[in-house]
Amino acid sequence: MVPISSRAGVCRRSFGGGSGLERIKSLARVKSAAIGLDIDRGAIKAVQVSYRGGAYTLKHVGYHRLPPGTIVDGEVADDQLLAEELTEFWDAHAFGGKSVFLGLSNQKVVVRMLEFPPMSAEDLKGAIEFEAAEHIPMPPDEAVLDHVVLGPRGEPGEGDRVLVVAAQREMVKRYTDAVRAGGLRPVGVDVKALALTRSAAPSTFFEDGGPRSCSTWG
Repeated sequence: MVPISSRAGVCRRSFGGGSGLERIKSLARVKSAAIGLDIDRGAIKAVQVSYRGGAYTLKHVGYHRLPPGTIVDGEVADDQLLAEELTEFWDAHAFGGKSVFLGLSNQKVVVRMLEFPPMSAEDLKGAIEFEAAEHIPMPPDEAVLDHVVLGPRGEPGEGDRVLVVAAQREMVKRYTDAVRAGGLRPVGVDVKALALTRSAAPSTFFEDGGPRSCSTWG
């Protein structure tokens, strides 16, 4: 999971230490009942899971077909219609809560694996900002960007593999605005292609709260 922030062109938050798997496990322990929301051109899909005693439990699953033209090429085409469909969908299901974690996947979400020599976390942020202009096919001032350090490429000291994710700010905003208009509270965003390999991560995308655990599905 790569968190993104609406406060600046480049997110200023990174993951803590430890391996990716260790980080996922530590974050998963604080989750209670997460609702993952997937919206594509054909349907709204949602699943709620809880984590207790070292195991996940499926609490509820929902599916709702969308009218043609609601989502086009992975982006919101009709904001009001999507909000209305989300309200109808939620009213028809027994999800425990309205806080959701949204999965995104379209041409305006970019994932890149880069390598950097050993450096401090602050220096790495600056290096990623510099490299993003070459590797991310969108204007830097229109993108939100974050990363996770996956670990050494080979032996310790040889350099780190860094997963970088960028998303177009306006595209993400249209999704989150429609979700809010539908009566829900978006508290995290994940890349659907990566969501199955990560169940949780801190998110700073939303200005109405601090870091939270994020869980989505794809």
